[in-house]
Amino acid sequence: MDEKQAYEMLRSVYTNELMMEEKRRVLKILYRHLEEQAAELAVADELAEGAGKRVKRYKEYAYMPGNTLLKSVQFVFNTARGDPTAGEPDASIHVKRIYKALYQAPAARAPVIPDYFWRTPLGVACLTAEQGIAAVYDIIEELEQIHRTE
Repeated sequence: MDEKQAYEMLRSVYTNELMMEEKRRVLKILYRHLEEQAAELAVADELAEGAGKRVKRYKEYAYMPGNTLLKSVQFVFNTARGDPTAGEPDASIHVKRIYKALYQAPAARAPVIPDYFWRTPLGVACLTAEQGIAAVYDIIEELEQIHRTE
């Protein structure tokens, strides 16, 4: 398998619908974290009043204005799809933002990323953005086998 074929395979799998679902999944995880922390600080009611409506709207449209986590998720997906506008220097910033938001505890110095993450669409996209398409060849080959049997 060459690089071009690998990107074509990821493009066929990483549809716009899949990317929207992954963004919604990320928002759901982050909102749950936010609710838990707000409850610990006894400010959950204040959170429910203002931020809850806004997050619900973000989740519905899978879009958030500004340079945010959702922009980073979109960046790594575009990179995994072989988008030539996705630049190498930016990849590190976006990938670190995703890891920190999803897997770094408030007092921890580094995120603790579970093994299953690397088999999710977002995990594969992060690996591709961070290490290049060659890092996910084995996963792409598994996807090809699945598509052949269907």
